[in-house]
Amino acid sequence: MAWEQNGFDSLKIVFFDFGFTLWNEQRAWTHWAKWLGVPPLDFFAVLGSVIERGEHHYRAFDFFRPGIDLIQERRLRAQMGESDALSPEELYPDAIPCLTKLRAAGYRTGVAGNHFTDFANTLRKMNAPLDFIGSSEKWGVQKPSLEFFSHIVQLTGALPQEIAYVGDRLDNDVLPAKAAGMVSRQYKPTFGSSPWPTYRIGSLLSTHRVLRYPVIGDPRRVRHAADSPGPKLGRLSNSMPRQ
Repeated sequence: MAWEQNGFDSLKIVFFDFGFTLWNEQRAWTHWAKWLGVPPLDFFAVLGSVIERGEHHYRAFDFFRPGIDLIQERRLRAQMGESDALSPEELYPDAIPCLTKLRAAGYRTGVAGNHFTDFANTLRKMNAPLDFIGSSEKWGVQKPSLEFFSHIVQLTGALPQEIAYVGDRLDNDVLPAKAAGMVSRQYKPTFGSSPWPTYRIGSLLSTHRVLRYPVIGDPRRVRHAADSPGPKLGRLSNSMPRQ
């Protein structure tokens, strides 16, 4: 076990994952299940199983409809008035207050996740208290690739150790961000919770306080998520961002 060596006093920027961190995507997933003609509970069961096996979580779609093209399906849904576009009211109630509080504490804030570009555009139109907004679709790379996190560094012009990344997933957020040299924290774990003592964030509004403290963990563990080449997705790879 070793103390995390990031310079906590040097933190300048706090980035957040989007889905199930700032945005409650329960409605989006539920409506996708209904679109596919699948009971939501069945869809979520398959989704959890796919993630636990370490596969791309959009494989759940392929399970119920082999060969599905999500880009085309999104177009069809939009034409039918069933858009999965982000609705501002779906942000968690403490999301905006959290970002506002971080800014008041002297941090710049950002969001970047495996989501479509139109989600990022909606956030910009909301004038949310965000200094940086990125998306996997625009960057052409998805988490947990270290290249994704290098885009955050390039976007901000900061050093990795000056950036904190907060997300709900251990494999997709916490470990690869740590491997990229950032301070990482886990908020409301969905799939995959840290097997060693990692400092978790229990409330978005406590983020600014939690970031002040180091974490005890095994740094050798971080390479597994970051170095994994991930599943081969074929035609799914270009159209399906991971959460």
